[in-house]
Amino acid sequence: MNTSALKSRDFRIYLGGNVLALNALWMQRVTIGWLAWDMTNSASFVGLVSFINFLPTVVAGPLFGVWVDRLNVKNAALVTQTTQLIIGIILYACFGLGVLGPVVLCVVSGLSGVVAAAHNPIRMSLAPRLVPKDDVASVVNFVAINFNLARMTGPA
Repeated sequence: MNTSALKSRDFRIYLGGNVLALNALWMQRVTIGWLAWDMTNSASFVGLVSFINFLPTVVAGPLFGVWVDRLNVKNAALVTQTTQLIIGIILYACFGLGVLGPVVLCVVSGLSGVVAAAHNPIRMSLAPRLVPKDDVASVVNFVAINFNLARMTGPA
């Protein structure tokens, strides 16, 4: 496996943070689904909440992709990751305060979906910018491995 991207300090920092962020995103998605089931015992509601979460990626994902080309990608990544953290804190606070109902869960799921839709093209365009051109293939390997591992370990 080509590990040349790990020579770049910026990429190592990015990869370390991205490992945590992607796992957190998948944990949050599973938690939202679990809460939807726990609240309603309805598979249809779980499907609705998941639909609300993933719809922004389908609808707005391409628009966010065009938008990213016009931004400072590092700053955009900080904004989207911080926003996703805030949404997670809001979800936790609503649950802890006992005000988390089906409507609030749908809103939180939708907000998380919009931020994730905005962050996906940011995440994909930031990593290759952190290394010399010759190391981009190595970046793609690490990012793909990280994404696929997060889809398994985050829900677990």
